[in-house]
Amino acid sequence: MKLKKGIFKDFLVAIGIMVISFLPYIHDFDLFKGMEGFSGFSSLRVALWACSLFVVALSGWIVAFINSKGKRYRFMMLAPIFMLAFQLGIYLFDARKTVSNEFSVKTILNFVLCAILLVVYFYGLQKKKEK
Repeated sequence: MKLKKGIFKDFLVAIGIMVISFLPYIHDFDLFKGMEGFSGFSSLRVALWACSLFVVALSGWIVAFINSKGKRYRFMMLAPIFMLAFQLGIYLFDARKTVSNEFSVKTILNFVLCAILLVVYFYGLQKKKEK
């Protein structure tokens, strides 16, 4: 029974990988041609393409984060995960014309996140050495 659960789980992961790798091409279906876009995109096809690329990139960073367990650089993978999720959220919630999508806001958020991660990591590393 345990073998069947493992095979089923692997099958679901394989299906998930296939779906995620197929996302950037979903906009090519005739179903989406001529449909009005959202979040400032000219058409639904363009919006789907842009969002799909962010989902693929985000899933890659998340898998890399999961697989880097025990590595010292793992904490820094949270920065691109946060920024990709942030940008995807801007697209999905139609916030492209808001202040949160301006270059300065995103740059400052990314810099602050990286700085916080670095300080927390090296502070924790220092505390570990003291014990």
